[in-house]
Amino acid sequence: MSPTRNSIVNLTVIVPPEVPKIYDKNGREMGSVIGPYLEGDNLTLICRGIHGRPPPKLIWFHEEALLDSTYTVHERNGTVENVLEVTHLKRNDLNTTFSCQASNNDVTDAVSNPVRLSMNFRPYEVKILGSRNAALSADQSYPIDCQAVGSWPPAVITWWKNGIRLNNTEEVTTDGGNVSRSTVTFIPRVDDTGKFLVCRAENPRIPGSAIEDKWSPEIYYVPMPRLVLGKNLNKDNIREGIDVYFDCDIKSNPKYFKVSWKHNGLPLHHHNKSAGIIMSERHLAIQKVNRHQAGNYSCVAVNTEGVGESMRVELNVKYAPVCSRQQKKVYGVARREKVLVRCEVDAEPGAESFRWRFNNSDENYDIPQMSFTTSRAGSVLTYTPMTEKDYGTLTCWGTNEVGQQQEPCVYQVVPAGEPDPPHNCTISNQTSSFLEIDCEMGFDGGLSQFFVMEVYDSSSQILKYNVSSDAPHFVVDGLIPGSQLIVSMYAANGKGKSTSLVFQASTLRLPERITDANTVKPSLGTLRITPILGVLIGVVAALVMAALIIVVVMKFRVSAMRSKSSNTGNNKGERMSPAGASSVGTSANLPLRADVDEDDTPGTYSHMDMKSGVDSHHAGKSLLISCEQSCPSYLSN
Repeated sequence: MSPTRNSIVNLTVIVPPEVPKIYDKNGREMGSVIGPYLEGDNLTLICRGIHGRPPPKLIWFHEEALLDSTYTVHERNGTVENVLEVTHLKRNDLNTTFSCQASNNDVTDAVSNPVRLSMNFRPYEVKILGSRNAALSADQSYPIDCQAVGSWPPAVITWWKNGIRLNNTEEVTTDGGNVSRSTVTFIPRVDDTGKFLVCRAENPRIPGSAIEDKWSPEIYYVPMPRLVLGKNLNKDNIREGIDVYFDCDIKSNPKYFKVSWKHNGLPLHHHNKSAGIIMSERHLAIQKVNRHQAGNYSCVAVNTEGVGESMRVELNVKYAPVCSRQQKKVYGVARREKVLVRCEVDAEPGAESFRWRFNNSDENYDIPQMSFTTSRAGSVLTYTPMTEKDYGTLTCWGTNEVGQQQEPCVYQVVPAGEPDPPHNCTISNQTSSFLEIDCEMGFDGGLSQFFVMEVYDSSSQILKYNVSSDAPHFVVDGLIPGSQLIVSMYAANGKGKSTSLVFQASTLRLPERITDANTVKPSLGTLRITPILGVLIGVVAALVMAALIIVVVMKFRVSAMRSKSSNTGNNKGERMSPAGASSVGTSANLPLRADVDEDDTPGTYSHMDMKSGVDSHHAGKSLLISCEQSCPSYLSN
């Protein structure tokens, strides 16, 4: 038998450690991300290893660098701990990895538990970009930029003005979120002068992290003048004859360089001493103001931003009544006929009472108040002339709180009659189909008048146009080019119509086609006169001569008869009735010149010599005929 050998083998069983767990200083187990921490905070991490034989070694690494290899083994429960203390965390610690590694042998790989550090940063700088010296124009739009640096997560930028948040902004983040920029659309107002525009940046995850930058921009704006009446003046009691002055207070940036003044929207001339107007840079004085200087006043200031005008200040000048212009001055009325005579006055304030008076060569007396009515604008007198002595002059005075009217309003009461005819007629515009005629009106006979114009064809004596108007201005269109016309014009009122003013007019001819000089005219051939043809020509010539002799004899007899009739009428002092246009004759001879040049443009016409029927001033022009003596049959009653 062989001898027995016994060997003793020491078997060591190694149990690899499990993944260590990481806890904070309060004992809370950490996940893969720890934090967030703030810049400057202290970091305490506890790495704890269990279930390893032999107990594992616990080592801390920051990224790849060894931080701490000291650990403690607790024999009672067999756990191992390594406490990591990192003081004053820095910005570059953000998102770095801390890992705890556990190992207890050289056979198996070490196990580790990495954690990533999360941090929040305050913004450390905020700044409004751009030039701080640039001025902004009021009511213009400007983009203003603000930049914040250093915040994580990116800073929230807000804009404020006078404690009110502005919302019209755009944000952008650059440099990995480290730089934030915001742009606000800023429209400065005049009242923003002296106020601050504030850019505020903050990390909302860090209470109290907001920082600000502010800017008080210089605001340029159009001048803002304010006009006030002089302090010692009562605007409700400005009377004619006193001195008035205005002050113009001007708010302007930059300073104004010109000041001017306006009256009723029109510029006032500087230093118009004849009108009593004295101007300085910000003051306007009106010496001995009158009613014509009442109205709206304003001052105008100019700077590099533009022109500014003040609100208008009304200057109300009180004055005694004066006669209104453009009122009827002559009243035509028959005996026992009632007429309303209107006395119209301008006054400030309006007239409170009136006084009427009648005057002629025989009488002068006040008219009782029961005969007229009164209003603030005027007075209306009801007047009825009974006899010839009741025609004359009426005068009217108004009175208000300023005083009595100095110069009375004067009205003439005359016997009503027919109006005078228009005169000084002018063809102001003439074309091939158009005539425009202007005349001056005569006396209206004391009544409202109107005007009538009748246009006849000179050849056919047919009425072409009949037009009436309140004024002696007429336009006739649609005429035939090159036509000869007879124009009759008269005035009419309630008592009848005037004599007619008659003159000749014509329209222009159309341009004629020019014949080509190189065109050969067709030949008429050779005319052969036979004996029979010669006899016929002689007979016709004799008949024509006899007819001409008869016409000449009859013409002289008719002229003699007309001359005799005219002399008889002149000796008796008779006046023929006004000519009208009620009938149109077809065989009357026109008492107008037949040799008027058709190309002559009629000029200005007036009444002619009644005997000759010709105005020597217009010889060679279209003739003017008065119908007081002789007219064509179609222009007579």
